[in-house]
Amino acid sequence: MLRDKSGNVAIMFALSLIPLMLAIGMAVDMTKVLATRMQLQDALDAATLAALAESTPDDKREQVAKATFAASLTPELAAISPTFSITFTGAGSERSAVASFSAAAPLSFAGILGTETMEVSGQTTAGIQVGGSMDISLWLDASASMGIAATEADRDALRKLTGCAFACHMDGPPSSESKAHGKGLKLRIDLMKQNVVMLMDTIREVQLDGQVVRYSVSGMSRTLEPRLAMTDDFTMARNAVSNFKLSGTVHNGWNSASLLTPTINTGKGTLPAQNGDGTKDRPRNFVIIVTDGMQFDWNRISSGPISNTPCEDIKARGISVAVIQLRYVELKGDGAFEFYVRPHFTKLGPALEKCASPGMFYSADTPDQIKKAFAELAVRIRGALRLMN
Repeated sequence: MLRDKSGNVAIMFALSLIPLMLAIGMAVDMTKVLATRMQLQDALDAATLAALAESTPDDKREQVAKATFAASLTPELAAISPTFSITFTGAGSERSAVASFSAAAPLSFAGILGTETMEVSGQTTAGIQVGGSMDISLWLDASASMGIAATEADRDALRKLTGCAFACHMDGPPSSESKAHGKGLKLRIDLMKQNVVMLMDTIREVQLDGQVVRYSVSGMSRTLEPRLAMTDDFTMARNAVSNFKLSGTVHNGWNSASLLTPTINTGKGTLPAQNGDGTKDRPRNFVIIVTDGMQFDWNRISSGPISNTPCEDIKARGISVAVIQLRYVELKGDGAFEFYVRPHFTKLGPALEKCASPGMFYSADTPDQIKKAFAELAVRIRGALRLMN
């Protein structure tokens, strides 16, 4: 009798293994199917964006889309021969597309039940937002901290040259800025100027016929210092950035503090009450703030990060605010840094990020990071491909 019961248990256990193994097999299959669909969706998105890119001629859009989709497939995905289709509307700076794929994803375990594949599909809608007129207000930090050397090696050399590396940039004549440049040392203001010019050049490269892009240039120090009024003269605007100087060297005095909140509040008054729609008479507006984010003016304002009230007021008008933070580098042992900056060091970035429009905050320190931040912002401003779903 005992042997009979043991045999029954063994049979029941063996029989229960069949649905268990099928369930495990189905789970493995479904995981593979979902991975296949996600990979095909990524290929679809890449193909759609490539077809709508500013550099793709209207008559090459479908060709570029198909080629990009095919190139994005792994050998395993290519082997299942997914179908791809795309439909375009509009042309030039007003393009959109609807693209889709379908494929028979192979199954391993489900084949036991007579089903060897499962259909997967996906769709994406994308549009290009390029063209129209725009006004770009460049608000560039002109305070003394922009005179800190750009690299560690240059900081050490500047300290040897001038006796310090922080808050000593307006002395002279000659100023420490002149001394540094005389020795071939690069300062943070040099990196800022170099990369703002690069940003302008990048936007210029894709500027469409009939699109008007204007720039104004202002320094941010004890107050907003207009350096160039809004102009569509690209050469003039580019030169204004290339020749941009620290406030102390412009005014021959100690006008090199950072009253960032009052400065942004003043700048707010130079902007329209509402953002435009991109027409020539109502351009879209962008504000680009480049700063380290530290407020300081010898007790005329509380030291520390900026207040975001004026930023929120600007964004409430529909105006985009981009912020590039040129991060402070810890100058351990430097008296001015330790006393004035250290207590607020970790608060600067979060305050600046809150000031920026969503997705338009960039924080950088090294020359390579700064270059990358400006390059990403240039792509964002010049017109933006965006997936709608």
